[in-house]
Amino acid sequence: MSLSVAAPVRAEARTTAALPKVYAAAAAFWVVTRLLVLVHQGAWPWMNAFVVEAARGLVVGDWNDAVRPQLPAMLGVPLVLAGASEQQTVAVLYVVASLVQFGAFLVLVRALFPGRLQEQTLALLVFLLVPYDHSIHHYRDVPVVLASAAVFLLSAHFISHVAGARRPMLVEVAFVAPVLLLGLWSRGEVLTFVAALVVLGLSVYRRRAVRLALTYSAVAIVISSGLLLVYEMENVNLPQAWFYTAHTFLDSTPDSWLSPECRANPTENCREADGLAYFGPADLRAGVLALAMNHPLTTAAKTARSAWDNLWTLLGPNMSTFPGIVPFVVLALAFVRSARELYAKLPLAVWIAAAAVVAETVLPPLSWAPPHPQYHLQLVLAIVVLVVPILVALARMPRGRFVALGFLVANASLSAFRYTRYPGY
Repeated sequence: MSLSVAAPVRAEARTTAALPKVYAAAAAFWVVTRLLVLVHQGAWPWMNAFVVEAARGLVVGDWNDAVRPQLPAMLGVPLVLAGASEQQTVAVLYVVASLVQFGAFLVLVRALFPGRLQEQTLALLVFLLVPYDHSIHHYRDVPVVLASAAVFLLSAHFISHVAGARRPMLVEVAFVAPVLLLGLWSRGEVLTFVAALVVLGLSVYRRRAVRLALTYSAVAIVISSGLLLVYEMENVNLPQAWFYTAHTFLDSTPDSWLSPECRANPTENCREADGLAYFGPADLRAGVLALAMNHPLTTAAKTARSAWDNLWTLLGPNMSTFPGIVPFVVLALAFVRSARELYAKLPLAVWIAAAAVVAETVLPPLSWAPPHPQYHLQLVLAIVVLVVPILVALARMPRGRFVALGFLVANASLSAFRYTRYPGY
């Protein structure tokens, strides 16, 4: 009897001891690949250029340049004061943001698969190898990298809380507040994720989720209101910010709605002009909500179409995002019974977090923005939830191991291919 008890204890101890080595190896690989991204994609700052511009605006006290995004621009202020160039500032911010994202994903993995070496290792491999994290789409928007980190951390908090981790209210707020500050002051769509998490949590867990829902909601409201208060104190030109939201809404007019001339040579100006054919006449300085309220049915149709466009851009044949994931999952669930059984064993809280991540992708404001893949880095959470149980099931089958290995090798190969492509793809 003593041997039968001691053996599992020793096995568990070996597993626990091996986890830090896995984390260290994954972190080292991540840092090397981030440096490779900088070397290859260094000439494409794109949204990152706005971060540097906003940081320079903060230095001279002009918050109008910092309306989007706020927190990354603040992180860039010391670099601007030190005299760093735009490219140097972007490089440092990207490495810092990527390290924050990796740390947040590690926290998430530990919450998803507590103490399980195989599942955590596979989750990290999926994160490290998918093409999305090695293409221009990961690099060109530092604010989204930080926002995705906040999504990972809040998901981990939600999952662990539902699993029974109870902490004093002050401790909860002390964790949630910085996480939501990181997310909401980086990208506004994090608010959609929080709302989806609250609604789904209350729908499934009801009274058990009330305290958590109130905490998330109250902290999100305070942080969002604090940002508006700062804008008021700094005399930010809010009509200009509202104009940008309306312009983005029209710039994301679905391709199927555009005129033949604009489809042949699409530009922001022609997409805005074609969009006004559906939503005009309009005062763009009134913001996107005025457009939506004046044309509710057309807005609903556009939102649905843009949601589909977002999913197709991310999960379709685009080799820079998540190609082949959906067919792989569908085929595996159809033919591998043990994969379906492992799905059934995943806690509901995990599925809720994954659904909230998808909601962020298909609901406004991202469904009111152009279908740029770089806005959706948080979606890797849902990919991990879908894929890891399948890989575990395959790894336990003699022939399935080759299929699992082939999946990982295919993703690694596509990621390497993305490095060899010219910037922008």
